[in-house]
Amino acid sequence: MIHLISSYRWDSVARLVVLLTLLSGCDGREHDYYPLTQDHWWLYDISETILDDEHHARYLLRNGAAQRGRAGEAVVQYLQLRSRDSIAVTDAGVQRLQGLRPSALGTQFDEKPRLIIPHDHDQVWSVTSTLGLIESRTFARQDRLRVQRLPLTLSKRVAAVSERITTPAGTFEDCLRIDGTGDRSVQTDRGNSVADVVVKTSEWYAPGIGLVRLERNETSPSTFLKPGRQIWTLLEFGD
Repeated sequence: MIHLISSYRWDSVARLVVLLTLLSGCDGREHDYYPLTQDHWWLYDISETILDDEHHARYLLRNGAAQRGRAGEAVVQYLQLRSRDSIAVTDAGVQRLQGLRPSALGTQFDEKPRLIIPHDHDQVWSVTSTLGLIESRTFARQDRLRVQRLPLTLSKRVAAVSERITTPAGTFEDCLRIDGTGDRSVQTDRGNSVADVVVKTSEWYAPGIGLVRLERNETSPSTFLKPGRQIWTLLEFGD
């Protein structure tokens, strides 16, 4: 039986995440870094470490049919059965035109299109995210970070175009790697102290396959905070 991770636990998701593209590689050929064919699917293992507790869950993505909405024509991608994204290749690159995320706070929608992979590999772009892994070492209710869903901005860039990644789904050559970094200040020790939190992400996309691995780390030098980590690993894919 496949157990799917809650969409509330990874809204940073998504935040994180999901993507497709037709891009020009370093050799001048176009690569499909995420297939848009209908019924193509991906199954990921998600390892999440929070306060030294490690949890594993399965995350299923599936392409639906192309549809025309208020944002234009796009492929509808279903995440964990209840969530869905509308993704299209635009003049800017691969974009999530619209996203729907049911969560404990109600249904969440994108306020504007979200760039996933730019056509210009030298471009630096920004995306919004939320702290969801780092947590307070204390038990004071006001110190809990994850329940506050604190926003921050990640600066992203293409860091490599020819990396090799091995997962249970296989070994993938010429992977595109996208790195993201961001930081923000948070209150700790019942509001008596302030700490800086740094978020770093890396995503690997294989030509003809899509996302094969994702890593996210949230760290801080503060003794009041315990760093958190999340890793996505591709297990299977198919049509």
